[in-house]
Amino acid sequence: MKHSAIMLLSLLIAGFSTNACAVNEGQRSQVLGGEVSQEPMSLIAHVTILESYQVQVTEIKKKISILEERLRRLANRPHMDPKGFHRFTSQMMTNHLEMEMEKFEERIAWHHEQVRQLHSS
Repeated sequence: MKHSAIMLLSLLIAGFSTNACAVNEGQRSQVLGGEVSQEPMSLIAHVTILESYQVQVTEIKKKISILEERLRRLANRPHMDPKGFHRFTSQMMTNHLEMEMEKFEERIAWHHEQVRQLHSS
């Protein structure tokens, strides 16, 4: 059972690293005739990225609530996890998801600021 929990955690971590948008903050690269040019992102691009980040934050919050419910159940029934492997794994996953959520929230704030700046100019 411990092995399956570790596998679940590693899959979860791998999933978040591949789900993250691979957009350079503030600029996007375009290849023109073999040369890479950097141009500022448009208002629409920032809004699109904002929406995708907000969806990911919502998904993370759902996963955190499921894990917290699992932790509450295990706290009420310690005989279900006598060695604490499930509690430990659930807590590790919760901590990881909270860190990921904080990163997305920072990115969301940055993109909101960029949208405000582009909208005001």
